[in-house]
Amino acid sequence: STPYVPTLLADLERNRPAYIVLGASVPRNDFTDLRRFVAANYDRDRRLVVGRAEIWRRRDAAPITP
Repeated sequence: STPYVPTLLADLERNRPAYIVLGASVPRNDFTDLRRFVAANYDRDRRLVVGRAEIWRRRDAAPITP
């Protein structure tokens, strides 16, 4: 795991973006703390499709409507 993950998680906790996008190149077995944070605070928004990227919406954020 990279030494930058704690800094990233602290920043995400402070700023709580409405959406988080995980690119297809994010290793599934690495970044377990990031994936745990996302799973605990966000819901995967399968209505939004951009290639193989995973788009996660913060649970208390209003969904984007076209």
